[in-house]
Amino acid sequence: MQKHTILIFGAGGRTGKEHVTAALEAGHTVSAFVRNQPEHSVLPLHEKLTFITGDARNYNNVLSALSSHDVVINVIAPRMGDQANYDISYVATRNIVQGMKELGMTRYIGQAGAWGTEHLEDASLPMRVAFSVLPSFKAIYAYKKLEDAEVKQSGLTWTLVRCGLLTDKPQAPVKVSMQRRKCGFFEIPKISRKSVAAFELSIVDNEAFYLRTPIIVN
Repeated sequence: MQKHTILIFGAGGRTGKEHVTAALEAGHTVSAFVRNQPEHSVLPLHEKLTFITGDARNYNNVLSALSSHDVVINVIAPRMGDQANYDISYVATRNIVQGMKELGMTRYIGQAGAWGTEHLEDASLPMRVAFSVLPSFKAIYAYKKLEDAEVKQSGLTWTLVRCGLLTDKPQAPVKVSMQRRKCGFFEIPKISRKSVAAFELSIVDNEAFYLRTPIIVN
């Protein structure tokens, strides 16, 4: 496996910390972009880990962080109920994409909840209700759709991973749908954050996933 210098946005969150851990275990050099440097119990010290504190809404912060990296993994996501920051993933992604293009970087991996940004008709009834009726979900995924469009039109070598409902369970085998996945009537597919991190690290150099939107579940 080729070794990279990877910048992870959203590294201090529950999903991001799994990406940092998985990347370090795979032997990559990692930078964790965080709003505030987390406690070592969240992200321990490591000789190949650098913390970069900054505001993803600030383009200059993002541009400075991007320098000297060859892969970006972006798992920034808003907290449910924090209405003032529902747009954070879109604003951050717009800054990341612009910065990558300015610096001549290409490889980008992002993610979103499966069925929330496209093919909602494939989702189960509870998921269709959540994405189309609940105000918080509607607001967040309106911005996620803008984020998707920003990435797809960027000219970068992107992969946008569509995840089932995220859990904190152990890593487990991942089922991948490269096109679409039709859910059962009441089904809510799930996937552990550890599984997501392992999968996304595994596809960094896999051309089969370039410019694709794979759906992953356990």
